[in-house]
Amino acid sequence: MDEQKEKVMHERMMDKTSQPSDLEMLNTISQPVAEAWTALRRFLVETYNISPMFNSGGKKYGWNLQYRINGRPLCEIYPERGSFTALVV
Repeated sequence: MDEQKEKVMHERMMDKTSQPSDLEMLNTISQPVAEAWTALRRFLVETYNISPMFNSGGKKYGWNLQYRINGRPLCEIYPERGSFTALVV
């Protein structure tokens, strides 16, 4: 896969000076993928009774939402332009 195409496919929210709002994340992800993002977030809250913590993700990864159970990581989700990545630990 060519480097330019890969860069566009995984364009994340990298501006560390401003934490994105829910609406900004949904607009970045865009429909119909934003529906899956919302469903996953709802599932995590309803199933595990947990709330996400924002994390700026360092130099490479951009803003993400971290979900933890009893202080242990469960998953992180990264909003991307037209997509998102879910990392299950």
